[in-house]
Amino acid sequence: MLSFVYFFFNIYNYDKKLHFKYYKFSKFIIFKMKFFHKKKIYKYSKLLINIIINKKFFFYNKTLQILICLIYLSCKRLSIPVFLSDFSSMFNLNIFDIGSTYIRVCRVLKIKTIISWSIYNDPSLFLNKYISSLQFGNNSARISNLALKLVFISKNEWKKKNFHLKGIYGASIFLAALSYGYKKNFNEIKNITNVGTTTLRKRLNDYHKLKNSIKNKIVKYKKYFIKKNIKKNNTQKKIKNINFKKKSLYKLIPGVPINNMA
Repeated sequence: MLSFVYFFFNIYNYDKKLHFKYYKFSKFIIFKMKFFHKKKIYKYSKLLINIIINKKFFFYNKTLQILICLIYLSCKRLSIPVFLSDFSSMFNLNIFDIGSTYIRVCRVLKIKTIISWSIYNDPSLFLNKYISSLQFGNNSARISNLALKLVFISKNEWKKKNFHLKGIYGASIFLAALSYGYKKNFNEIKNITNVGTTTLRKRLNDYHKLKNSIKNKIVKYKKYFIKKNIKKNNTQKKIKNINFKKKSLYKLIPGVPINNMA
């Protein structure tokens, strides 16, 4: 009986030590990534760590990747702008390995509606983050607004092609900065957004192709609007002419007031 109690006590202490190890490791990852809301992320990630330990999902080969996925989920829940590629570039890990562990973690936690969170519907979070690090000064707010407009203009066409969001954000910031006279290199945007120069050039070419389609849409709308106005003006002119003729006829008839128009 005493041996059984001793064995159970050892297992309990071992589990406690594991908990503290994962907490410390998650703290290290959060401080290394330099987040603003560190305490909130740490609290939420602690809860997720407890759930996963209870389900016995932790593998000793992939502890770092699992903790990264949990911190990434907590960032998404708190609407903090982070991608998995940011973690992979910081810790020199393969993105595909992190992606596979991320899918497993989501299955264990039974999270299905990840993409419907507000962080994907609101690109202003990412744009403000990137623009603040580029140091535009007083024009940073204007550039961010213009970049947002560029993203929303082409939103429906990006959805069809399933492009990565980082390339779109990088291209929109580059074009917005050019419009206000800031000539930024591809390398400067590449270092901030973690996107290759080839993808940036491709997205810029796509924007150039979209320019013609947007212009055609505006021209069609203008033509339709002008046609509507012409029809309205023509009808008003006709009514005015009829009223004028009626008044002139009533003036010729003696003893009939001009206000009585039939």
